Amino acid sequence: MFDGEAIARRQVLSFLAMLRKIARENETAIVLLDHPSVRGMADGSGTANSADWRNSVRAMLHLSDADKSDPDLRDLEVKKSNYGRAGEKIKLRSNGLTFVPVQLANRIGSDRPPPLNLGDRN
Repeated sequence: MFDGEAIARRQVLSFLAMLRKIARENETAIVLLDHPSVRGMADGSGTANSADWRNSVRAMLHLSDADKSDPDLRDLEVKKSNYGRAGEKIKLRSNGLTFVPVQLANRIGSDRPPPLNLGDRN
């Protein structure tokens, strides 16, 4: 958890460098969640805080309301991607447990969650 000033450049860069080191040492990805600012929500950019957050990460996704009249529908959009195409968008629907792509929700029925695979419980 980041316990610094979100707009303090040195603190942000140090925190992200520490996370990169952890990710490399463990050969994994780290996902950061951030709530957009009022301006970021109003203009649809999904941004918040300092530009150093956006400039120091490989990818940025934005989850937003797709349709104000449908509280279960969301858009997930790629805002930044160093290794892919920005601007890609997928519609997601809540099934009460998680968000799933609309095409999948339509196939399985959005009134029930998909079956969970919890592995062999023996």
